[in-house]
Amino acid sequence: MIGLWLWLIELQSWLMALHLWLIELQSWLMALQLWLIDLQSWLMALQLWLIELQSRSMALQHRLIDKQSRSITLQQRSIDQQSRSITLHH
Repeated sequence: MIGLWLWLIELQSWLMALHLWLIELQSWLMALQLWLIDLQSWLMALQLWLIELQSRSMALQHRLIDKQSRSITLQQRSIDQQSRSITLHH
């Protein structure tokens, strides 16, 4: 009977140790979860920054295309004027 009591006390001690270990594990997992949430926040901020950078880049490309288009239009007008001038002189 005493052996059974000792065995139960030892079992209870092992179960309490396991319980404490599980609490510690839960604490570590919660810390990891918070770290992952923080990382996700940083990654989302980076993604937003990259989207903004891409938007600015596209706006600059659009402006460049507009300037090139205006330049081509001016060149075409100049060629047309030269052509008219040549035609008038001949």
